Amino acid sequence: CRTILTPKVVSLWYRPPEILFGSETYDEGCDNWGAGCVFAELLTGVPLNKGQNELEQVSNMFELLGPPDSKSWPELDTLPL
Repeated sequence: CRTILTPKVVSLWYRPPEILFGSETYDEGCDNWGAGCVFAELLTGVPLNKGQNELEQVSNMFELLGPPDSKSWPELDTLPL
């Protein structure tokens, strides 16, 4: 179930891309993203993405995973960005 919620839901380092791109609705996938970031931090001993602001955080994600496209993320075109 998707509900309109606040975009400042989690700490910046664990915030999923859809929220960084301005989505006002999100689901448990956002929790999965955060959990994955925490697991990576537990395994490596350092945060996965240490952005100082939202733009830097998105840039770090693109550097790590590559930029998204509508083929791999169909909802991308619907985000406010």
